[in-house]
Amino acid sequence: MKVLRLTVNVCSKPHRTIGRLKIVDLPNQTTPYSFFNFLIINTSDYQPDEFRTICLHEEAHAKQLHSVDILLLEVVRIFTWFNPMFWLYKKELRTIHEYLADEAVVAGGTSQTAYLQLMLKQVQTQNRLSLGHPFSAELLKSRILMMKSSDKVSLKKWRYAILFPLLVAVVLLYSAF
Repeated sequence: MKVLRLTVNVCSKPHRTIGRLKIVDLPNQTTPYSFFNFLIINTSDYQPDEFRTICLHEEAHAKQLHSVDILLLEVVRIFTWFNPMFWLYKKELRTIHEYLADEAVVAGGTSQTAYLQLMLKQVQTQNRLSLGHPFSAELLKSRILMMKSSDKVSLKKWRYAILFPLLVAVVLLYSAF
């Protein structure tokens, strides 16, 4: 159902292309989110530098194929909704997606201070579809701490990349018996 709503939002509206992203401007959209290479946003809510920063963030999600991860998790959820480890994994994977996008924004030349101010602006209102990649209010504190820490996100990313196949294998083994 969520995929259908996303498809309607994306395909039924006119869009313009900026780099890798196809921008769908929706006047009633309060929080920007991306799905594959589509960015759904109300552009009138943002200054040009804020819009550029949001595009960098969402383009990172698109380049790293985070929407594929989310869709795969939704398929796995059909079979493992009862497993608490699945829900923990899903939450952690989304957190890592946001860390990676944050890292790309800062690496793209946006100052941490300006980016943190934009993130605070975003959490004031939420209107999102959970399959998309919006700025997330519940992750704000951990994202700020991650941006301020000296730890590299890439090390944590690999830890979860290795754990995912193991999690799926364990779930399938337990489901078979």
